[in-house]
Amino acid sequence: MVNFLVMLGLISILASFFTGTLLQQGKFQGAQDAQLGARAIRYNLSNHLQNDEAWLNTLNDTTNTSLDCLRGGTACPIAANPIIVFRNAANSEVINNTAATKGFNIAGESCNSFNGASGAGDPNCPFRTEIAWEPICTGACVNASMVKIVVNFIYSTSGEKGNVFNAAKHNITIERSSLK
Repeated sequence: MVNFLVMLGLISILASFFTGTLLQQGKFQGAQDAQLGARAIRYNLSNHLQNDEAWLNTLNDTTNTSLDCLRGGTACPIAANPIIVFRNAANSEVINNTAATKGFNIAGESCNSFNGASGAGDPNCPFRTEIAWEPICTGACVNASMVKIVVNFIYSTSGEKGNVFNAAKHNITIERSSLK
């Protein structure tokens, strides 16, 4: 009887150890998947942000009212100004922040179920990017020749892997010609 209880205790300890190991492995794999997804999104966005045709398409999209000053040659506020829709060289939407639920899945594809509430994120749409620009100039900023564009990554999921994934390290900051 004592041998049976000792064996049962050992089996319980081993089962607990293996369960903990499997949970840690799942957490690590989730973080690795998030890293790969964020890198792919970051790479694609970096290419689009530096493409002149993509920037002109974005500049000419009137949804982006913060770019009115560049389009119209008026004074631009020297501050972070949101870009609502960012377009690529083919004039397709790459980022569309018209709704708070717009985001990206792990594969870098657009999705519509992003939830930024802590602990309530959708694992099928864990990324969101917010993009802003500001003119690079001194004094009155009319017809700025250079702009700074900043893309901030936001990561939200209901799983624990969000605790080990740092979205901020994937943020992008570039300076480019305003083309105006």
